Amino acid sequence: GAASLEWCTSTGRGHVHAVTVVGRAPSDAFRSLAPYTLVVVTLEEGARLMGHATPGLQIGDAVTATFFTHDDQTLVRFERVA
Repeated sequence: GAASLEWCTSTGRGHVHAVTVVGRAPSDAFRSLAPYTLVVVTLEEGARLMGHATPGLQIGDAVTATFFTHDDQTLVRFERVA
């Protein structure tokens, strides 16, 4: 709800805060991805970000952000840190 926002650079690293598996896509654009995993990640900088994820992630897992293209859109995908 803040009125004064600013950009900051993130490392893309964080920990999984919440996980869900979407079995029924909300639109035709995502139907080919279903079922897919979505996560909320608490980034090292403190912000929380929702994005796609590799299957099998659990709350507390250390992750890093990557990107993929789907239907001409660039989307965030989190992967477990090895």
